[in-house]
Amino acid sequence: MRNNLQSNRVPARLAVACCLIVMILAVPFASSGFAATALSRRIEAQVHSTSSFNDTKITACDIDGDGKDELLAGTMDGHMYCFTAQGKVKWVKYVGAAIRGGAACYDVDGDGKKEVFFGDMNGVVWGLGCNGVTLTQWGWPKQTARTAQYVGIYATPAIGDINGDGVADIVVGCYGHYVYAWAFTGAILPGWPIDTKDTIWSSAALADIDRDGYKEVIVGGDCTGGSGWPYPPGGLLWVFRKDGSLYPGFPKCTPEVLWSSPACADINNDGWYEIVVGTGHYYTATGNLTNQGFRVYAWNHDGSDCRGFPVVTAGCTMSSPAIGDVDRDGVKEIAIGCYPVGNKGADRILLIKGNSGQLVWENTAFGGPTGHRRRLPTSTATGTRTSSWAPARR
Repeated sequence: MRNNLQSNRVPARLAVACCLIVMILAVPFASSGFAATALSRRIEAQVHSTSSFNDTKITACDIDGDGKDELLAGTMDGHMYCFTAQGKVKWVKYVGAAIRGGAACYDVDGDGKKEVFFGDMNGVVWGLGCNGVTLTQWGWPKQTARTAQYVGIYATPAIGDINGDGVADIVVGCYGHYVYAWAFTGAILPGWPIDTKDTIWSSAALADIDRDGYKEVIVGGDCTGGSGWPYPPGGLLWVFRKDGSLYPGFPKCTPEVLWSSPACADINNDGWYEIVVGTGHYYTATGNLTNQGFRVYAWNHDGSDCRGFPVVTAGCTMSSPAIGDVDRDGVKEIAIGCYPVGNKGADRILLIKGNSGQLVWENTAFGGPTGHRRRLPTSTATGTRTSSWAPARR
């Protein structure tokens, strides 16, 4: 249902690189069109690749146990690169289709080295050793479903023991309308995969939200609605138990699709995990919604709304939330970005108080070099914008 709208997903804002990766000490506004001044940092390495890293998600992780992080990033022509911290290519794995999700790294077999799992846009989930060699001994790679014309994996796999057997499991949703869960040894778990009847862009979160000792699977999805389906058009926040059964109080229905990846944390200090997620922009882009997708949602473990949520934002919120006690006051905050779709909405970065939904601050985001004069915000408790910014003259 959604593949034909990939061009509407604001790729310029999500791109990591065009045809090369640049590794730096800190992220600057480093182009000849920006006034970088003191924010500039020395380029550590520059590596030419076979294709664009557009929309890739870079993973930094010490996968081989040498005490130094590697960087993993996939290209649009199907190469997963593993770079050293110095920017040298450690290995490259060709998979035959675009890689748009990130790599998940986890020591699944307890040998002190992490395995690497990711999906491609042919709907294949790959498992590699830390040396880039396919884990064929455990039955990887795995093919996910094609439903009509819909196939592919945009999400990053989640890894954790969801059924309490002491074995790491690999969980991922796909465009082909299913959510899968395998043991790392390759066996599909009982009760899985689950047919969600529509595309999944969201990466799953694994969290024991009911404190029964087993992790639930929390993931966002699309919903077309229609005859024989109990949910209206929009988005669905799914929560599944270890056996694939639906958790009570879910799914939650939203007017806009949920392409954002949920985060779980105790945001209100009640001792339970809450679920926080943004939206997407399919129904906004097609003209079916105005600003109903400009939201950040938070639900309690029983499916009820958290106090002060949903929070209204300035744009769509496909950006996945980051949660932490930023100001060290004992209450967690939620950081998330939003963006415009067509002529609706605006680029913003927001910080939201977890226990109330109160906006701590809101900053204007750059959104990319456009050549137009913009305001660079100075944050205050009330979100006041005081300073200005403009591209440097050439």
